[in-house]
Amino acid sequence: MNTQNLKQFFLEKLHEIKDTLGGNPYLDNQKIFLDYIIQIEESTQDSTLGSYIKDLHRTLNKPASLVDVESILKLIQDIGEAYFYALALSKGIKLRKIPETKHKNTPDFECLDQENNPFYFEVKTLSVVSPITNIPELFERSMNAQISLDQQLKAGKRVAMAEVDITPWETNDLREMIHIGINKIQNNIKTKQFADKPTFLVINLSNLPLFGKNNDVIMPYYTDHHKYITTGELWTMACGEIGMLIKYHPSVEGHQCISGTLQSCGILRNPAYDCIAGILFIHHDLHNQHNIYGFYRDDDFGLNTKELKHCWENIYQILKQLHGKNWNDMHDSNTFALINSLDNYTDEEVIAELGMRALSNGIQAKTFTYKDIEISIKNNKKS
Repeated sequence: MNTQNLKQFFLEKLHEIKDTLGGNPYLDNQKIFLDYIIQIEESTQDSTLGSYIKDLHRTLNKPASLVDVESILKLIQDIGEAYFYALALSKGIKLRKIPETKHKNTPDFECLDQENNPFYFEVKTLSVVSPITNIPELFERSMNAQISLDQQLKAGKRVAMAEVDITPWETNDLREMIHIGINKIQNNIKTKQFADKPTFLVINLSNLPLFGKNNDVIMPYYTDHHKYITTGELWTMACGEIGMLIKYHPSVEGHQCISGTLQSCGILRNPAYDCIAGILFIHHDLHNQHNIYGFYRDDDFGLNTKELKHCWENIYQILKQLHGKNWNDMHDSNTFALINSLDNYTDEEVIAELGMRALSNGIQAKTFTYKDIEISIKNNKKS
């Protein structure tokens, strides 16, 4: 199938519901992921992605596919699976889609290491909170906004404006958001799908906003640009311990900086989910970056066990290929490396940082190159 046909078909379907129901921002957001899936399929001509695209087209072709809540949730799950497959493929990792069977729960994907040892991924895409009620409400809000725009234009306004409020988490409180996230992940886990070892849980959060930015979210605590100490929500959802303080940046002077304490432990710290080898979070941010964040119980990604002794290093390298430096564990083993990475600095801060590192090491004259910036240090002075 021509991939552009899927893109055009989806846009036509969105236009139809906009004319009748006012549209839905939640569905509009799926264009980003369809575009990415199509882009990777066109550049690789991958047959599995081609099959996903055909299946998505068939799903969209069903009556009320973008109106019925269950159909919308099924579509978004399918897009999430294809999105993760495309992300892995873009990083040089080939996955095998495991066929679904009626009598056995299986993970979504199998991957083979260099010596053909298998490991697995189970993908779950989290939707807005309470989708059965919230998705129809989004339609209603969009319709009211469209009616308001039409009325303003009929009244003679040259510029019409209307807003649609979206609260995917149903809260702006960080502690509540973390608890909701843990609960939603738990509700999506079917332990029988993790019977094959090791199986990693992939959580696609791209339909939900995050409180923190970049890899701040994979640390237990970080300082934001206002120097407030803030809890990293993804680390806490994956590795958090009951009783830990949830801190965040209040929006008003005098408000509390401590939201409360964590009442539910993170998924990897919960003995009920020992079957999960680790968690990969996917998130598409406002800078159009497709991010993968890895969480494990230990700094060997929990793979250096007796049963995996023969292959854990190979699997470890493939996982690092997926998320790069963006990983952490229950012992917070990677925060030091994340904080000291120059990628976390502005260009001006990089200049100062490189200079201070050189001087602290007793270097009297040194020239560094960072991006397109040349930094020269002579006689203990930066120039």
